[in-house]
Amino acid sequence: IVFHQASLYAIEHDFMDASYSNLYRGMYALLTAPAHRQELILCQRKPEIDTSISLSGNYLNEQINDIVLQAKQAKDYFLLVGPPGTGKSFTLGEIINRITLEGKKVCVTTQSNASLTSLVSQDTIKPVIERGGKIFKTVLTAEELKKHSFLLPAEKGLTIPDGALLCSTYYTLSRLINEVNEP
Repeated sequence: IVFHQASLYAIEHDFMDASYSNLYRGMYALLTAPAHRQELILCQRKPEIDTSISLSGNYLNEQINDIVLQAKQAKDYFLLVGPPGTGKSFTLGEIINRITLEGKKVCVTTQSNASLTSLVSQDTIKPVIERGGKIFKTVLTAEELKKHSFLLPAEKGLTIPDGALLCSTYYTLSRLINEVNEP
């Protein structure tokens, strides 16, 4: 393709530009984070846990009991990873139910929107809704709201009340956190 000198062109940013922008913001956030947080992110220290916390109930099986206990004891973060169909959404729903029952806030982030939809569709999330717990979602579509009328749009500042759940894809949450933290 030959570009003519007298032609006009529009140059727009693309996905790569946004990705690099987020990369640089993430690097800045890492470099300006407190040393304790940097050590955690760089795997120079193990995540902290509170072993004084115990289970307040019994779950489907011993494996899920162990997962719920580990999630409750986690002080820094808890990751639940596994292939499709292994019960992650079901188990996470139970964890969310128990933690929000204690009046604590929960943020769930996933790679895909489909995972979030699967999570809020779980029977283990129903007790949260039935007791009036609030479930917020970033980028809430009309179709999602039609299917899950209990979902609420997350505010730009990402603030949620005690005992509530915030759902977001990782990409959206990263972008929104960067916007909130920008001066």
